Amino acid sequence: MLLGTLLGPLGGIIVGVSLPTIARDYGVGLQDVKWVVLIYQLVMTCLLPVVGRMGRRFGESRLFVLGFALDGIGALLSGLVPSKMFWLLIAVRGFQAIGAALLFALFSALVTRIIPLEKRGLGFGLAGAVVGLSILIAPPLGGLLCSEMSWRWVFFIQLPIHIFGAIMGWRLLPRDTVGEREPAPLTSIALWFALVIALELLAEGISQGWHPQVIPVVGAAALLALGGFIVSERGRLPLFNYAVFRFRAFWLGALGTLSINFVLQIMILLLPFYFESYLKYDPRHMGMFLGLSPLATLIAAPLAGRLSDRLGPRWVALAGWVCGALGFGLMAWRGVADGLDGHTGLLAAGLALLGVSGGFFNSPVIATMMSSVGTELRPYASSVGSLTRNLGFVAGTTLGSLWLAEFMAQRGWTGSSALQEADSFVAPVAAFSYALAAVFWICTAWCAMLTVAFIWYPNQAAAAPALPEKQNS
Repeated sequence: MLLGTLLGPLGGIIVGVSLPTIARDYGVGLQDVKWVVLIYQLVMTCLLPVVGRMGRRFGESRLFVLGFALDGIGALLSGLVPSKMFWLLIAVRGFQAIGAALLFALFSALVTRIIPLEKRGLGFGLAGAVVGLSILIAPPLGGLLCSEMSWRWVFFIQLPIHIFGAIMGWRLLPRDTVGEREPAPLTSIALWFALVIALELLAEGISQGWHPQVIPVVGAAALLALGGFIVSERGRLPLFNYAVFRFRAFWLGALGTLSINFVLQIMILLLPFYFESYLKYDPRHMGMFLGLSPLATLIAAPLAGRLSDRLGPRWVALAGWVCGALGFGLMAWRGVADGLDGHTGLLAAGLALLGVSGGFFNSPVIATMMSSVGTELRPYASSVGSLTRNLGFVAGTTLGSLWLAEFMAQRGWTGSSALQEADSFVAPVAAFSYALAAVFWICTAWCAMLTVAFIWYPNQAAAAPALPEKQNS
């Protein structure tokens, strides 16, 4: 299961680091190349709530192993797409996300099923440490592969993990437990897909300056899909099991999970372009600098798990939000705001604080969320928890690039593409650094608001009563 955890950030960040190289190879700009990451996140967002139901119906262990296989096939195909077929790369990344959804939606349910309550914080802390390790090695590894070999190797390098994970998962994961089979909520599933796609098209239309008559049509389609989804969810076959939101530990934790991944995704998306296109860092140097954040996560996550088991999750999570606000504040204040004269020491300190923020928040909160629901609800809770994380990734990718473009427009830059076919930004450094600092100030305020909200987070993870489970014959 930890191999599945390793693949998540490794597959995401190593691709994110290679985006400038991919953009040059295909001759596209930031608004286009971001779809290499965004389509992966969108497909996962559509599928994650569905996987929760599939876990109860077909078995969590089986689907987890299938996720390794499909994600690996998608990684292989992504590395084989010809350089003249950019949109085929986007399509293949969408296929890869199907396997990723199976891995990430069921991980928390499997961990909660295996690890007892008194060690659950440590268990998720170890998972957080693996995430930190993955994030630590991904930036320098991605930079090394892009500079010494080819960006295609950021996909090929994942294949041994997929193969080994599928084999060991098939041999070692516990026997599946399944619930009673129920009809699939096809109407809600279709409307959910339509809603996610329509909202992303609306954001894309605003950021790209589509024709004024097109944006209202897309907005109306999004509202229609939302209305239809709400009506469908009030029927006999809803897509989501809303019983998980009866617990404050769960719904407030889900809000925090969405938020922490939202702000961290903005940093992951935008900083590589600042380092490579303005500070002129080579991919290897850039990867090492970005590795400061995951190194801090690697150290902080197990510590956060142990502290949560002993002191309760509230204060550990609060410390995470405080570190997040300080980290973004330092980077916005002097780290990037001065352009080429930015204080790299403050930028490094900010990155380290953001790593501590993620490590301190995720382990205790995820453990508390999963422990607050009963056995019958855990597959649904796991998929909803993964969905909130992925919604944070999608929102960070979409709003981060949109806000950056809007703030750059305030300084006179109105280009439709952030990258030239060469390796430099169209915008002058003053406009870009101003915009990046403004986006980081928004992230600072976001972290400060969540600090206040988590004062009311429960400080213990009470185990919900277990229900008898039906064994699969």
